[in-house]
Amino acid sequence: IIDGHSNARDRDLEALIKQADVVLIPLLPSSIDIRAASRFITNLLTHRAFRNSPRPVGVIANRVQPNTETHIKLEHFLGCLDIPAVATFRDSPVYIEAAELGQGVSDMLNSRAARKEVPAWRDLTRWIDEQSAPSARTVHDLRLRPRAAKRRVDEQTLRA
Repeated sequence: IIDGHSNARDRDLEALIKQADVVLIPLLPSSIDIRAASRFITNLLTHRAFRNSPRPVGVIANRVQPNTETHIKLEHFLGCLDIPAVATFRDSPVYIEAAELGQGVSDMLNSRAARKEVPAWRDLTRWIDEQSAPSARTVHDLRLRPRAAKRRVDEQTLRA
């Protein structure tokens, strides 16, 4: 895992690309972060190192407060991309609690808030595992464009 920065350019970005098997872009639901992510994604997908050796790319929606205006803007932005949103993490104090306890959220079995977050973590790890499966992609497919994960239909959307 490499925690790169969104303003990486040219040689810095090339070094990050060459070290990565999968690119995950955490994105906060704010106009400022959406603009920065848009620039980063453009730089990433058009960079010569990425075009020469594409990797799967996914977005992680981070600190989301469901059903807010910023959440709607984020969903609109993600809907315009040909890059999947592989997981959505809520803006929850459970992450601070987990850090204070020295635990992972999935270890906090007695916490209702933690149990709400576990499915998003499973989505993320499943997507990463799928990208590393040999049959998941061919070189030809990757050269055409970054691999997109199957878009997950939100259960609430299905109920509506």
